[in-house]
Amino acid sequence: MAGSTKRAKGVLRGRPRRTALTAAAVALALAAAGLGAVLLRPGGAGGPEFSVSPEAYLDTAGDLGMEEVLAVGFRGDSAVVMGTFLHGRLRLAVVDAGSGEPRWVRDTGTLIDADAVLGGAESVGPLAFGEVSAPVLTGAGDDWSVVVPYAVTGREGDVGDITLLEAGEQGVAALSGSDGSVRWKRETPGVPRVLDGAGGTVLAGAVASGTGEVTSLALDAEDGGAVLWEHEGDWVHRLAGDTALGESAPAGWEPGADATTEGRRVFALDARTGRPAWDLDGVFSESGVEDATEGWAVLYAVPREEGAPARTAVVATGSGEEARSPRSRLGTGSPSCAAGEDSLLVCAQDAHGSFELVTLAPGESGVERSTEVTGLDPGAADGLRVHAVSGGRIHLTASPGDGEEAGTASFVIDRSGAVLAEDLPGEVVAAAPDAIAVDPDPSDGTGRIAFHRTADGGAPPSPEAGTAPEAEPMPIERAPRLAVSTSGTAAPDRADADVDLRRIHDAVLAGGSLVYAGEDGDGLLVSALDPDTGEERWTLGGEDGPDAVGTLGAGSRRLAVAGGDGGVLLVPHGLDGGGNGVSAVSAGDGEVLWTAPLGGGSGFLDHLVGSEEDLFAVGRIDYGDSSVAAARSEVRELGSGRLVHTEEDAEAFGIGGGVLVVERRTPPYGSGPDRAPAEDVAGVDPRTGEERWSLDGRYERPRVAEVAGDRAVLVVHGGGTAVLDPATGEEVASSATRADRCSGTAEPLLVCRAGAAGSSGDGGTLPVVVEAGGAEASIRLLPGLPAPEGLAGVERWMFARDADAPGGGAGEGSYRMLDAHGRPLRGGLPGRAISADGEHVLLLDGELGELSSAGARITVHRRG
Repeated sequence: MAGSTKRAKGVLRGRPRRTALTAAAVALALAAAGLGAVLLRPGGAGGPEFSVSPEAYLDTAGDLGMEEVLAVGFRGDSAVVMGTFLHGRLRLAVVDAGSGEPRWVRDTGTLIDADAVLGGAESVGPLAFGEVSAPVLTGAGDDWSVVVPYAVTGREGDVGDITLLEAGEQGVAALSGSDGSVRWKRETPGVPRVLDGAGGTVLAGAVASGTGEVTSLALDAEDGGAVLWEHEGDWVHRLAGDTALGESAPAGWEPGADATTEGRRVFALDARTGRPAWDLDGVFSESGVEDATEGWAVLYAVPREEGAPARTAVVATGSGEEARSPRSRLGTGSPSCAAGEDSLLVCAQDAHGSFELVTLAPGESGVERSTEVTGLDPGAADGLRVHAVSGGRIHLTASPGDGEEAGTASFVIDRSGAVLAEDLPGEVVAAAPDAIAVDPDPSDGTGRIAFHRTADGGAPPSPEAGTAPEAEPMPIERAPRLAVSTSGTAAPDRADADVDLRRIHDAVLAGGSLVYAGEDGDGLLVSALDPDTGEERWTLGGEDGPDAVGTLGAGSRRLAVAGGDGGVLLVPHGLDGGGNGVSAVSAGDGEVLWTAPLGGGSGFLDHLVGSEEDLFAVGRIDYGDSSVAAARSEVRELGSGRLVHTEEDAEAFGIGGGVLVVERRTPPYGSGPDRAPAEDVAGVDPRTGEERWSLDGRYERPRVAEVAGDRAVLVVHGGGTAVLDPATGEEVASSATRADRCSGTAEPLLVCRAGAAGSSGDGGTLPVVVEAGGAEASIRLLPGLPAPEGLAGVERWMFARDADAPGGGAGEGSYRMLDAHGRPLRGGLPGRAISADGEHVLLLDGELGELSSAGARITVHRRG
């Protein structure tokens, strides 16, 4: 942090580390005074110097896409981060604490199981602006969970505050730290608030909608979240071993809302039974809980004596009695406290013009208190605050006094008061033995948190980043050979073809042609252009369609390409005598290879499924009264259109690995967003219908997101995402994050999205990269990539909007190319790649389909 060394030296007097003689003298003096042992490291000089990596290995804004961080904590080899994104929605990310690699991510509105979605940000973290709290974690070792709010809304995706308030069920849930699966859920009588957790107990609160009545609950984290007790009317929000601490307060107050004690009174309950233990009404007229650990609570309270000022008090939680010592009258300033991973609680407070540390070890019978922080001149600083404790290290900040340079100094001491480091890169908000999370500049209001590696002694090791080499950029000529644009979006480079399109629905390179489906003044059309010259090769639909092909329907908006070389286009259309048909068209010259009527049975052609094999599939649906009355999938030969197999009560999603992948449902069921979950996902022999594999209850609410030839089947379900081998159905990779809306061919990348998708567009989604490689695959989360609505994947490259480009990513040259890890390879591209062959690449700026009414432009570039 620029200037931090100078500011630190302004408040640290002389040498930052005490000598062994001084330390020993202080220890003897404290012991003689009966103030408890002061722990010193061997040698008495405060141990080895504490060092911090100069570069952050994780940035919550750039890497996790968070606007403001609400909570940060470390557990084992993981870090838990909760923050806001997309105008205040909650994002929960569990990342590798060594590398920052996201392990799983949940957002407000995304499913955490088959029925419930993650709740909102108002249910976690402090209410005080700009503060960062600790997440509520339960369990030990590798078997730990993070406690979160949830809601059952009946929908997934774009879930706002009103939807959450009107949810049929709300409560708190424990998600496994390893994979995000739900350990347990517990409904609450109102909007939930996650409060505290320790051992096997979790405290939660609920505010009833309309009345605002408060109910506090204690839950058994080791017994499926069973309710231990409920307490109505007051917030019980802090655990201290077997004691739960609550506060009676004026209506509308919530824990963390303010730091004053006006109208608040502390009381204690048995944490497991809820029976009253004690209150402090006879001792203090007002009191509030600042922090607590097993056996001890730190309060800020107003004594009952007339005119007595508010002061810090340490009470034994077993009895409510105040701890006594020769210096029992602690300072009048409000304390700041933090606890470490071993529950050691350290508080700093102004003790009548000097600063004092109060160290409370869980379960111990005495208050261990040091004198002034060694080397700190009380006259040259104020506002000493404790921010984090870990591994015997105490992270503090102090503000220079009057006349000193403005700013805040961040430094580290040990329990003896010896200064270990004075040049930290920001205000520490959470710490682990080998890492810290810091706010680089609390005054800038960005809410950004950066993670750094730490070590005792020499420089800390480099972040445990992946060793995958950076890919070479796809060679793309900068100047386009050709462009196809909707009306009003043509660029002044004179490359635009002479077309008058209202919308572009789809585009692909096939058979050496640029083939696009669009809409002009005469309706739908499918047309092919020479990708170098723009010369029209053929057109179907409009006024110039061949006699063999009738009116194009809605099914023609998406281009279905088939054949091993991708040279055959499947075009659905109406027949002159009525009914539906499909024609196979040569993508190169427009020759209609054959036309087959789709007669009998279900009459409505829902979709076509192309493949790289000599077969294709047709989805057929009959609609009843606002529901699907019948559904079937037909498999046909690519060379003739001949029907070879029909799969009843099944919707086809792809042919790959020698199987037809289908979702099974028994009609009637709703369509669109009301469509029932699949009863099963299966792979069947496309010619005989013999079942090759089936999920058969392996996942809750499975749904096929993508079938990529013989390389991957992507299935999303209530617990996340799975990559399956198409031939066998065996799982080869999984993630707790649900990913869909994919692009790419899994050669080797599928670039997908996870998160909200609704009326707000895809601004709330995060990119998910599936890298397929035969019998192995990986799923990588990249929540920090901006503007995922402009995301696409082709072959082994990703493309996304560049938020740093001129115009905020909305102008010409506003896209960039990235590798599979999100590392930038090239910028200044006029669009994202949506199709490629051996000679050309299609780049798209704008949106296809109905959204293309806002404008879309496709440019064709040579590779090389």
